[in-house]
Amino acid sequence: MNDVIVRNVRLNTDDPKICNAIMGVTREAIVEEVKILSELGTDLFEWRADTYEHFTVKEEMQKTMEKLRRS
Repeated sequence: MNDVIVRNVRLNTDDPKICNAIMGVTREAIVEEVKILSELGTDLFEWRADTYEHFTVKEEMQKTMEKLRRS
């Protein structure tokens, strides 16, 4: 099976990966969680968007996703 690459993370290798769930309520908390966990070596993130205060507002979700993508 060929490796799968997500952004710069190579999957399907023998190296284990670390994935953390992001569960912040505000955009600022979410971005801060990603920053801290990135510095600690997290490879992948699962954004639990259902915990976000604006998870039913499409425009707010999009703004947050764009901010995370740039992080």
